[in-house]
Amino acid sequence: MKKASICAALLAAVLTVCASLPAAWGYFTTYTQAKGGYPLYLGQETEIHEDFSDWTKHVTIENTSELSPVFVRARGFTDGSHSLTYSAPEGGWHEEDGWWYYEAILQPGETTKTLDVKISFPAGEEPEEGDEFNVVVVYESTLVLYDKDGNPYADWSNVLTSYEEGA
Repeated sequence: MKKASICAALLAAVLTVCASLPAAWGYFTTYTQAKGGYPLYLGQETEIHEDFSDWTKHVTIENTSELSPVFVRARGFTDGSHSLTYSAPEGGWHEEDGWWYYEAILQPGETTKTLDVKISFPAGEEPEEGDEFNVVVVYESTLVLYDKDGNPYADWSNVLTSYEEGA
């Protein structure tokens, strides 16, 4: 008889604890916070292609992503000894605040029209064979976002970063 009353008391204690568990789980899921994070790479990638002839870099940018359309912009830098002039022989680019913006949304797998970045020489100063000039063309891309009316826009404060695998 003593064993039966001990078992009944233990059973009552277990049932009481089990009955209060949902309230405890509710408290912990409502009021606890998690810290840290894990980066999520969705695979948005763009790639620049450059050809050089007649002191001009012919630049195109390709959206190699299979996921998302992007906006792109580019600009050139030099050591300051010569200036740069830009042109878009096929159209599709416009200049704003020192950057050249591609006017169309660049869909996955598409490539921009050519943007030419030419090294300008002062009148009477022509480059000689063996002269070297360093012009670096940088570009940025950002995901296409949509406003409440469904119009696409670019948020250049949120530029996509390229991630490379390996060493």
